[in-house]
Amino acid sequence: MREKWKALTKRERRLFAAALDCMILLILFFVVMINVLPHFPSAGGSQLSVFLAVLMPFGFYTLFVMLYFGVLEWLMGGRSPGKLFFHLKLVDTRTGGRPKLWQYLVRYGFFYLLVVPLPFLALLMFFVQDDGLALVLGIVLGALFLAFCIAAVVQSGLKGNQLPHGYFSKTKDVSTLNASRRKKAGKTANVSSELPKVN
Repeated sequence: MREKWKALTKRERRLFAAALDCMILLILFFVVMINVLPHFPSAGGSQLSVFLAVLMPFGFYTLFVMLYFGVLEWLMGGRSPGKLFFHLKLVDTRTGGRPKLWQYLVRYGFFYLLVVPLPFLALLMFFVQDDGLALVLGIVLGALFLAFCIAAVVQSGLKGNQLPHGYFSKTKDVSTLNASRRKKAGKTANVSSELPKVN
């Protein structure tokens, strides 16, 4: 299995790891939402019910993101389930060691709570509201998302390959394949040194 991951670049493994983590997160999110939403009282067709219908899923989404990508990955020493499967680890760019909890919250809060919802909020402004202010807000949100995408493309071609959420949190993903190979080689060397010498 390890040989398969060696054939992939670190960027490809990052994409696969993110996809796996998002799939796990979405499954957990929808399972909880399906079981929780029916127990909340309905407010009819009022503006309050529309507000709750939008706010409540986003509140659960925020909670799940912070617990899964923030707290869980911090407890697992920089490895989410996706990163663990694809041999990646999040480290502090300043020390090379384990990031602080706040760095996880900044990294994933910035990306999953500020960037990812932008296109969906922009579409919501376009199709749910019909006044001029909502249209302008939708355009602004769409422009912010486009600016992040452009920044991500530009940054990916620069030295360090740091995307904005990694830059602000002072974190980056590193491969653990080489570390595992060095550790294995070290164990082999220790075993060889312990073998009796034959004259």
